[in-house]
Amino acid sequence: MKLDLDQAWQSGLRFTRNNAGLLTVIAGLLFFLPAAVFGLMFVPPEVPENATWDEMVTILGAFYGETWWIMLITLVLSTLGSLAIYRLAASRDDRTVSGALQDAVKGLLPMIGASLLVGIPVGLLFAIPLAIGGVGVFLILFVIPVAIWISMRTILSGPVLMAERTNNPVTILKRSFAITQGNSLRIFFFLLLLVIAAAIVMAIIGAVLGLVFIAVAGSETGEQLALIVSAVLESAFTVVVIACIAMIYRQLSGGQAGTTSVPPTVED
Repeated sequence: MKLDLDQAWQSGLRFTRNNAGLLTVIAGLLFFLPAAVFGLMFVPPEVPENATWDEMVTILGAFYGETWWIMLITLVLSTLGSLAIYRLAASRDDRTVSGALQDAVKGLLPMIGASLLVGIPVGLLFAIPLAIGGVGVFLILFVIPVAIWISMRTILSGPVLMAERTNNPVTILKRSFAITQGNSLRIFFFLLLLVIAAAIVMAIIGAVLGLVFIAVAGSETGEQLALIVSAVLESAFTVVVIACIAMIYRQLSGGQAGTTSVPPTVED
C-alpha cells in the first residue's frame, strides 16, 4: 500500500484536535515538565568560538557525563508519553489518561527491548568509521543512509506494540518492517518536512518572545521564560508528530495484523 501523506497529516491533526484535553495532560506530564526542568536546572556550558573539535568534545562530554542520568529519565518519560498517545489512537476501550498510561507502563520494557535491538547495531555502524578511519566519507555514503533506513522501517514499533498488544520485541520489529515495506522514503521525507517546518516556526516564535521577555523581565528571567515557551512548543510539536505516526500505522496496517487482533483505531 502506498502511503497517502496528506491523509496522514490531516488525520494526525484531527486526532490531536479531537483529543486535545487528554493529549495536553500526557504532554504536560511527560514531555513539557521533564524538558523544562532539565533546561532550567542543567544549562549546557558555553563553548569558546575558537575552541578546537577536541576541546568542544571535552567540554560537552563533561557536561553530558554529569547529566546522563536526568537525560535517561527524560527519555524514559518521553517513551511512556509516546506509548500512551499510541494507545489512545489505537482503541476506543478505556480512552482515559490513566488507562493509556497503565498500558504504556506495561509496554515500556518491550519497547526498550525493541529499541536496543535496533540501537545496538546502528551504534556499531557509527563505531566502524572511528575504527577504520575515513569518518566523513564513510558516514555520508553508508552509515547515515543505513541508519535512516533502519529507523524508518522500525518507526511504527510503538503503534504496533500498543495496537496489536504483542510484547515480543522481535515480533514488534518484524511487524513494523512489514508495514513500512515500500514506504520508508515517503515516511522519512514526511517527517523531515515536519521537522524543518517546526524548526522554522519555533525559531521565529522563540526569537520574538525571547526579545520581549528579556526587555520586560531582564536577561536571566527572560531567558528562562523563553526556555519554558520553547519547551511548550517542542511538546506540542512532539504530540503532532506522534499522532501522525499513529495515523501512518493506521493507514498502512489497514486494520489487518495477520494473526494478531487489533483494536479499532480512532481519530475522535
